[in-house]
Amino acid sequence: MGGNHVAAYALRQFLRNEINVEVLTNMHKTDDKTLVVFLSYSGNTKEIISAFRKLKNKENALIVSSGGKLLQSAKRNKIKYIQIPENLHQRFTFAECFFPFWIKNLSPFL
Repeated sequence: MGGNHVAAYALRQFLRNEINVEVLTNMHKTDDKTLVVFLSYSGNTKEIISAFRKLKNKENALIVSSGGKLLQSAKRNKIKYIQIPENLHQRFTFAECFFPFWIKNLSPFL
C-alpha cells in the first residue's frame, strides 16, 4: 500500500534467485514458516493494521515503521520491529524502509 510498497517489490527482485518473496494482500496465504513484514511508514495505514490483526502467529512478524499504532502494538506485544526515522516525507523514504530491513534482519535468513 502507498509509496512504501516499492521496497517490497525491490526486495523480491533482489532475492528472486535465493528465496520466494511474495507481496501479499491476503493474510490467509501465510503459514508458520512465513516471515511476514508489515511496512507502514506512518504506522497508521488502515489496511496494514487490519492485516496485522488477522495474522495468527505474530512470532513470524516483523514491523517496519516510524511510529503510529503499528509500532505501539509491536512494542506492547514484544514483536520484532525496526523503527525508522520519523518526520520525513513518506514518498521519499525508500532507503529508510528498505535498507534497514535488508541489513539488520534479512541477511540471517539467507
